[in-house]
Amino acid sequence: MVKKALYILASIVGLILIRAFEHSLFYDPFIQYFKMDYQFEPFPPYELSKLLFSNVLRFSANALLSIVIIHAVFLKKTLNIFSIKLFGVVLLVLILIFSALLISGTGEANKLAFFYVRRFLIQPLFLFILVPAFYYQQLTEGKT
Repeated sequence: MVKKALYILASIVGLILIRAFEHSLFYDPFIQYFKMDYQFEPFPPYELSKLLFSNVLRFSANALLSIVIIHAVFLKKTLNIFSIKLFGVVLLVLILIFSALLISGTGEANKLAFFYVRRFLIQPLFLFILVPAFYYQQLTEGKT
């Protein structure tokens, strides 16, 4: 039980540290851009390959810590495998959409869509979706 709590706590601290040091750990000129009145401003200059690599790295770090939390909370191999596959598919889909928006220039025309695709890439939002979903699944199966 203590080991389980330590894994969860360490992973949560890891997620917090990723967020706290995002400026120094990851290349993302859009962090500052979306903090200002971005609707009327052009996109900041960026290096596409560096930005894509940084977003994949950040998503992967968040996903890894999320999977550790899911494993520690539920201790079910099937949920771990499902989570790993889901994070892989989500990364592939989101990075393709993100790239397409940047390369085609439609991201600048539709800033809200770009903002949300980027948000799903850089924040551990799927952790907040999967944990309650898995918990609800266990409740309905009567295994809690």
